[in-house]
Amino acid sequence: MNLKQIYDRLLSMAESYFTEHGIAIIAITVIMLTLICILLSVRQRRRKKKLLQWAEYNRAIQAARIAEALPKRRPYSWLGLPSKALYRKKPLLTPCEIQFYKDFLLPYVTKMGYSIFAQIAFSALYDKDYIYMKKYTYIFNTYYMDFVVYDKNFEPIFAIEFDSFQHRSKPETIERDVKKNFFFASIAENSKDRPFGFFRIPYDDKKDIDLRVDSFRRPYIEMLSFLLDAPYCDDCHEKMAIRYNSDTNQLFWGCGNKNDEGKWHKGKSLL
Repeated sequence: MNLKQIYDRLLSMAESYFTEHGIAIIAITVIMLTLICILLSVRQRRRKKKLLQWAEYNRAIQAARIAEALPKRRPYSWLGLPSKALYRKKPLLTPCEIQFYKDFLLPYVTKMGYSIFAQIAFSALYDKDYIYMKKYTYIFNTYYMDFVVYDKNFEPIFAIEFDSFQHRSKPETIERDVKKNFFFASIAENSKDRPFGFFRIPYDDKKDIDLRVDSFRRPYIEMLSFLLDAPYCDDCHEKMAIRYNSDTNQLFWGCGNKNDEGKWHKGKSLL
């Protein structure tokens, strides 16, 4: 019996067997494929579960390392944020701003019967319906002013931007200040209300505020001239202006005229 005869005999036996038991073979094949799919699915689920457990373990390890790196280990709240003990209260004003507020601003504002507030948002100064320019929308919603002076009816009179050295050194701060300047310039041109003043007063945050510093004194005098009502001289009856006495390091009202004897006309105190 050669190979061809053996092959033909085996093929005939397989055909006869499949003819007698074909349905059973198909059923067994379907069952085997189903079992294989179930096993693969269970294996995939177990693998996914292990990966999730491993990720949770890594997150727990990372959280523990962060907690150990903190100055003091504190419990975490249910929101996942550090406890209150990790936060510190922040003062509203810097030491230089407090000095400017108490010594250089509050006495004159109080004399006029006005009020002054700190850290006022732009959205509190103007109605947004009138701010129609898209390029100023971000400024209007996010920027703040250091000080804003209000009259007796609580309408804003002028704003003050108290600039430290970083306002003249950091590019991003300079860009922000330029946007503020254009914003107020546009408002002043298009506003139907009375003019709204805006003053930018520079200072050195490493030193005490001093009138001897020319870069501080000039815009400060300009701001006081906008705030206060200038009196008239008793001698020449001319309107006075704010002047600086370098000997006493003080500001006063003066007309700048002299009498026949060559003496200056008597000045007046700002307060």
